[in-house]
Order: sequence, then C-alpha cells, then structure tokens
Amino acid sequence: MADPLLKTTHLALSPLREGDAGDMARLANDFDVARNLTRLPYPYTREDADHFIQNMAHKDGAWRIGRASDDALLGVVSLKPTGPKTAHLGYWLGRAFWGRGYGTQAASALVAYGFKYPNTELNNKPDLHQQPGLNQITSGFFAGNPASGRILEKLGFEQTGRSQHYSLAAKASFAHIDVALSAEKWRTRPAP
Repeated sequence: MADPLLKTTHLALSPLREGDAGDMARLANDFDVARNLTRLPYPYTREDADHFIQNMAHKDGAWRIGRASDDALLGVVSLKPTGPKTAHLGYWLGRAFWGRGYGTQAASALVAYGFKYPNTELNNKPDLHQQPGLNQITSGFFAGNPASGRILEKLGFEQTGRSQHYSLAAKASFAHIDVALSAEKWRTRPAP
C-alpha cells in the first residue's frame, strides 16, 4: 500500500496507481454512477481507466479514495486547478459505497487540503510551512442527484447559479446546480 497523503476516520487518500485500473473500471462501469458525472463514458472500460490514470489523473488533481482498513478502492475525488487561487472539486464512489459518509469524508479532506496546501504536488507530502493558498473551490451536481448536493451542503458550499451540463454517459444535458465555497467560510464554519 502506498503511504496515503490524507487520512480520515475511514479513508486513506493517495495518488491513483496503475494497479487501480481494474477496480476503477468495475466501479465506474455502472450507469447510475456514470450518469451523475459529466466526463465519464458508459460503458466504462479497463482501457478508459488506464487512460485516465496514465494521462489525466495528475492534471485533474485526482486522488484514489481507499478504505483505510484494507486499501480497497472506493472511488475518486479530485481538486482540479481552475485559476491561480481556485480549483474545482469533483468526486464519485462505486454504488456499493453510497450512503456511508465516505463521500463527505473524502471531499472534506481534500477541501481542507486545498485551502491549506494548494501548490503542493500530488505525489509529495505537504509542506507544513507553506502559506494557505486557495481562495475558492467550486463544484456542482446534477439536479437529479440530491445526495451529492447534501455532501456539498454539509461542507458549506453555497449555490451560485444553475446551468446545463452534458452527461457523456447519458448523452444528454441536464440541469446542474453550481456551488462554491470560500476559504474564509471554510475557516469560520461551525464545528461539526
């Protein structure tokens, strides 16, 4: 097991690795997972997973969501830079792991990391002396996916608008709720 960069009560977040491709393809090759994402094709193949891990994961700021107890891959969470002090949060979990709080834990850990260490390379430990950096993290969810909306709401994200986004898996556009969270709001949020 690779040394995780971020740990939560039940999760270990670390860079995706080539050995994750088979599990990633199995978990993502589920229409109910894929239809809630913009760029995930369906069916999702091993070749798709290999391509993402080798060519896209690093620039998309993607991390593997591993279960702390056995390192099983549960899904992917990402914090993709969108500007000098901004990034976009995305995440997905395999259906077997929905409703267990894993999405909230993974997203919360990565948001905290982004507001503290935005310039740290994914494969390196954070420099604890580095100045806080990201000013804002954006995200969003399809209107038909309220569970994702609840995760973002728990973290303090607020709606900034509505838009239409295309789902590659569903081959259609759907109403999308756009949300954002400022570093200031994150730092002053009430304790859970």
